[in-house]
Amino acid sequence: MGKLTAVSKAEQCDWVKDRYGLSWQIVPANIGELQHNSAQIQAMMQMKKIDIQRLLDLA
Repeated sequence: MGKLTAVSKAEQCDWVKDRYGLSWQIVPANIGELQHNSAQIQAMMQMKKIDIQRLLDLA
């Protein structure tokens, strides 16, 4: 379990919860280029942890 998650299971789209109960979303710096087409968006919505390389491959 990482330092930014208080729960052992991953949450959808890289949302994590810290030990104080606050939720945070980890977002790649290049998020714009990872959402250029519907295939990328649909794939991302199925991910718990964003797979940047997979999304780039779908571009």
